Amino acid sequence: MPVSARPRALPQMPQRPMGLDEMSLSSSTNSLSSSHYRREESNGSSAVAIPQIALEPSESSAAELRSFSGRLVEASTDREGSKIVQTLLDSVTPEDRHIAFEELLPQAIPLMQHVFGNYVMQRLLHYGTIEEQAILHSLISNNILELSHNTFGCRVVQKALEVFPKMDGIALGNLLQTHVKNLAADQHGNHVLQRCLETCGDAALFIATELQGHISATSCQKYGCRVVQRLVSSVAEGSNVNLSILGRVVDEVVSNLHSLSRDQFGNYVVQAVMRCQQSLGLKPVYLLRGSFAILSRHKHASNVVETAFSVANPSLRNALLQELLPHASQVAGDQFGNFVIQRIYDQCDAQQQSMVADSLKANAHILRNHVYGRSVISALQRNGALTNIAEAPVQSARNHVKKPIPQSLYAVSETGSFSSQPATPITPATTTSSAGDWMSLPQPTFQQALQEQQQQQQQMQMMQQQQQQQQQQQQQQQQEQAQYYQSSVDDDDASALYEASCYAY
Repeated sequence: MPVSARPRALPQMPQRPMGLDEMSLSSSTNSLSSSHYRREESNGSSAVAIPQIALEPSESSAAELRSFSGRLVEASTDREGSKIVQTLLDSVTPEDRHIAFEELLPQAIPLMQHVFGNYVMQRLLHYGTIEEQAILHSLISNNILELSHNTFGCRVVQKALEVFPKMDGIALGNLLQTHVKNLAADQHGNHVLQRCLETCGDAALFIATELQGHISATSCQKYGCRVVQRLVSSVAEGSNVNLSILGRVVDEVVSNLHSLSRDQFGNYVVQAVMRCQQSLGLKPVYLLRGSFAILSRHKHASNVVETAFSVANPSLRNALLQELLPHASQVAGDQFGNFVIQRIYDQCDAQQQSMVADSLKANAHILRNHVYGRSVISALQRNGALTNIAEAPVQSARNHVKKPIPQSLYAVSETGSFSSQPATPITPATTTSSAGDWMSLPQPTFQQALQEQQQQQQQMQMMQQQQQQQQQQQQQQQQEQAQYYQSSVDDDDASALYEASCYAY
């Protein structure tokens, strides 16, 4: 996972303003309902933002705001004081708001990065006049990187991109052009890039240009994958001129399609490409054909299989079913594959559902004895697809012959093939089970699965014992070192006493 850049230390801001309890608060402010507040947890502090509701200017609100004169910065950095200032800014005239603006302006950048002060600055951005927004635009432009990497400053930058005129927002976004890769990998900077794609339109396509050649690497990042997803959706919804940019992004994703499908974050990018309403969205679906049986049993790639089936056209759905149905029992008994079978069954028509049920009926009595297969059989029984399933035959302990559980039924290697079998492609609709094929191996019984679980528990116990032995050895070594150190200290003390006695004599 990428480690976001650590934000610089903020200037020391007073957490509790002095004399707030002496300020005269109107009854309307004291009667604010807590249900109107939006609480946001951040770094252990609960920040509260008042819903932005423009009210009719009132003399009482103006008088109350003037009573904060000289202490607005302190009030804005206090939890309760910030709520009061936000409410007052909603219900005063532009002239009174400008007086507050002039008082807060010298501390604007520290307030933008403050847990409570950032909400007040967002109010000033929203209600600001053209001149006030121009001043704030200059301040934000000079500190754009510092604010974009900051927990609270990034919110102010996003608000600025939203409320500034389009040309000013584009000018603000262009300042980030040479820092796209660092911002995409940052916990807070990625939100700024996403807002650029939302508000700046085609002018934000510099993000795609800067990420060109790094789409796959960025897609595997915890925060970078969000930027790539937003980029795909924004370009797909734009004009036809942007199809060439979308084509380049899709080409980079397709070049590492199998690895991205198995990646913890990259699989979301593959799904975003599949969902885009363009003909390019079906390209990954066609290229993954022949691997859906294997991908269905992978933790992350199974999500890609579900999305591929949901976006496929009717003819492509039939082809995917023809590929999966010969291996439906193995997929249904898998930890992740059972969800694929259930999701596909819910999206099938009546004829396709009967095909899925028929493919599972032969091994239904075996699947009922498995943790994951049981959920599939239960779902099909609730829908009336499977009825009169016989219980699994119980083998006698005398006649039962223990057979090793083929690991190929569970483990998938990094290359996409099962560990005990060579990597052989699975062709849809023409693949048939044979004695040498991994899909034709018998489904493990409940007793065998129980034995495997017991073996795993024994291995865990052995590992714990080894760890305990290592800890005991380390403790013994530490004790020996402490004894050696103590003996050396005692020898030094004895020699010192001997020298002292000789000197006294």
